[in-house]
Order: sequence, then C-alpha cells, then structure tokens
Amino acid sequence: MIGDRIQLTEDHTGVSADQFSKKVLAVLSTAMPVLGIPLLLVQQTTVRITSAPNSFRTAAEYLARSLFRIRPEDIDSLGRPTTMFGFRLVFPQTLEHPQKYTVRVECYVRDPRSLYIENVGTFNSPIQAGQLDQVEKNLLLTSEFVVENVMRFLSVFDRREPE
Repeated sequence: MIGDRIQLTEDHTGVSADQFSKKVLAVLSTAMPVLGIPLLLVQQTTVRITSAPNSFRTAAEYLARSLFRIRPEDIDSLGRPTTMFGFRLVFPQTLEHPQKYTVRVECYVRDPRSLYIENVGTFNSPIQAGQLDQVEKNLLLTSEFVVENVMRFLSVFDRREPE
C-alpha cells in the first residue's frame, strides 16, 4: 500500500492478463478487509506487451517508414541520426466506453526489433469490496484493447511494402 493506493506490479514475468487478474483478486479480497478499505474509488490498470513487426528489420524502420512515412532524407534536417520512434494515443471516456485509455507505442530499448506497447486504462466508477470481479473485468478490458484494437491497427501498416 502506497499512501491512499494499493499497487500491484508484475513486470517481465510472462504472466497472462487472466493469470494476473486472479492474483489481483486474491490480494484485494484479503487486503481490503484487513486495511479497512470499503471500496476502490478509481482503478488504473497498465498492460505492457512487446511485438515484432513482420515486414521490417527493426521497430524503428517499421514506425518511420511505414506508419509515419518518414524518408531517410527527412531526418537529415534534425542534424543527427535517430534510432527510436514512438507515439501516444489517448482514447477519452464516452457514454458508450466509460474508461479512458492512454496507449504508448515505441521502439523497445532492450530489443531493437520489437515494439513496446503500453495501455493505461483508467476506470472512474467506484468498486465496492463485494464487487471485486469488476476489477478483473477492467484489467481484462485493458488487455483486450491492446490485443484486439491496437494490434489490429498496427498490423495494417506492417503489411505494406516499405517505400
């Protein structure tokens, strides 16, 4: 517990969102009564994955040449070469989709071939201690948005031949 927050983190473990959500439920169902927490006001869930483009040698080449359509000579005006590219997308809350997503896509520092994709889902509806299954649903929604929406978007550009 950090101040007024409960933070559960699991990085670089290869654990699926489904497996992690089960751990989260187990921890919350035990911790909330002990700590006297009757509800969660806000849930923020971060899902991170890596993925390698199929049609390009590196993630930087994929982002620069296919997604952004930047030619090598366009970079010359910067006066230095670049090896990293990235972008951020924000999906605000709507009546139909009450959660906010902030998606970041960039070259993965540890593996130049791969993209680093992060989605931060923010859910502003309070969750009562007796309704913790909603925490799991929110976590899975955040993961599904990456897998089903962001990856589909990125794959459109991976199929194109570089110019």
